[in-house]
Amino acid sequence: MKHTTLILLAVILCIPLVGCDDTNDDDTPRSIITASTVKQIDMQVVIHIHPTTFKYFDYIVRYMDNQGYEYADTISQGDIEVKEWRNYDASAKSRATSSPINLYAKTFIYTTLPISCECRVELIPKVADDTEMTFTFINPKPYIFEQIYFSETPNPEAEEYDNRDMEGITEIHISEMPLSTFFDVYGKYFFSYCQVSYNNESINVISH
Repeated sequence: MKHTTLILLAVILCIPLVGCDDTNDDDTPRSIITASTVKQIDMQVVIHIHPTTFKYFDYIVRYMDNQGYEYADTISQGDIEVKEWRNYDASAKSRATSSPINLYAKTFIYTTLPISCECRVELIPKVADDTEMTFTFINPKPYIFEQIYFSETPNPEAEEYDNRDMEGITEIHISEMPLSTFFDVYGKYFFSYCQVSYNNESINVISH
């Protein structure tokens, strides 16, 4: 009887220790890294456009992500005209900036991971296929730059676009080229993709 009582007492004393070890090993590290370390993630879309192209094209910018957010802007004659449809069901917000140097920039703000987003730019012609066009063209590939703010970071502010590394920003002079030939050579659609995720206690970024 004395042995049975000692065994039961030993089992009762061990149970809290086992539970405490399990909590420390599994729950605490994940909670600290995912909830406290990352405070905000900004996705900034940047597109270069030369004003001489507005004689022949409008630009439609479509943005969407894995959290159900969809956004579309139409850029015409240097102004950003927001289309009527948007989807605000997700937690993302946006802030737009204007620039006198033919640059479109918009930042989408997130507070949870993972984030997968894509942006597509489409050229909408204003002239017939056989129109001879003369203008200066800059590839309107949408650049998507991620900015991650951690718990120790001061209040987030939008980064200046000219601090970013953008390759291939060159002016191409088009002279008397038919619209149909231009699309064959340079294309009509331009894409970018960016993903920010958390894996193995680190932040992973994939973009193209």
